[in-house]
Amino acid sequence: MSETPSEDFAALFARHEAQRALEVGQVVKGRVIQIAAENVFVDVGGKGEAWMDRAELTDDQGRLLVAVGDEIEATVVATGDEVRLSYRLRQGARAREALAAAAESGVPVEGKVAAVIKGGYEVTVGGLRAFCPFSQMDLRRVETPEEHVGRVLEFRVTRYAERGRNIVLSRRALLEEQAARAAEETRRRAVAGAVLSGTVSSLADFGAFVDLGGVQGLIPLSEISHTRVGRAADWLRVGETVTVKVLRVDEDRGRIALSLKALEEDPWLAVPSRLRERQVVRGRAVRATEFGIFVELLPGVDGLLHLSEIPRGRQAELREAAAAGAEIGVLVLGIDAGKRRISLALAPEDAAPGGQGTQADETRAYLQEQAKRRDAFGTLGERLRQARRN
Repeated sequence: MSETPSEDFAALFARHEAQRALEVGQVVKGRVIQIAAENVFVDVGGKGEAWMDRAELTDDQGRLLVAVGDEIEATVVATGDEVRLSYRLRQGARAREALAAAAESGVPVEGKVAAVIKGGYEVTVGGLRAFCPFSQMDLRRVETPEEHVGRVLEFRVTRYAERGRNIVLSRRALLEEQAARAAEETRRRAVAGAVLSGTVSSLADFGAFVDLGGVQGLIPLSEISHTRVGRAADWLRVGETVTVKVLRVDEDRGRIALSLKALEEDPWLAVPSRLRERQVVRGRAVRATEFGIFVELLPGVDGLLHLSEIPRGRQAELREAAAAGAEIGVLVLGIDAGKRRISLALAPEDAAPGGQGTQADETRAYLQEQAKRRDAFGTLGERLRQARRN
């Protein structure tokens, strides 16, 4: 039987002592000395050599995360004939420590939404599984929960228990804090005359609500456009980004009045080049009042067809036209740009739109109206005879 050289005996004894000194669960530091097809070998200093599965040191795409000479930290998982290490186990321990600290301090953590499960989402945080309820993922519940899957988001740890086996997260808590900070900044900037950017958050019969950044403002129907607006939904959609002007701020009631119209070009600037007195035009009857019919001549420019210019026999017809938004032919009688008023008369029945009316046209239109009034009420003699009979 051959004798073992003294230096070999010393090396074996040192390795044996090193293995005896290491304990399962112990965290050790070492340097990568060799990378094989399936294993990575690590020099753990005076405690000898150890190995771990190469797969533990690769990313999701299979790329190796270390090179020879790199220093790593791992957990001892076996101390028999060989010392075996686990990098993931150490990372998991670190993750649990970090999450426990985050739960206590409130520091946000980053997690990847892995899947939609019963009642919420499964989220991977530091290699550990966590749960985020639907109600805690956003400020408002989304219509399609799957849209968050695969996204990396920030969360607050609201519960950490059972050594990391019970982790509950909330993203809503962070969003509410961010919204509160944004709202404070928005209130500082939201003063009368300011131009701000926002997002349409909801639509109503009376206008559109806009999120200015944690603070809601309202665009009334009358401030959406110079053109008459019937429904906000015909002009805007939820989620649309808009630029608005602040009209008024009521701090006591927490209300902000906004306008899109104020940022549009004034439609009356086009009146001198588009409209003139005695001009025959086709316009849209848009509103009936007790004193006449308003007719839209240009987008955002209305004229008044006064009741005195409408034969009694046609008043019901023109009110129906206004209700339906129908087109009618009118004659421009006068333009007062300073007061933004345009007076109209019914155009002669044979007048062509766009033409220049004459004094004779106005007279003919007047006589036509008078004839229709006589048809409706009779001549003065007929009315006197009727009165005597009564």
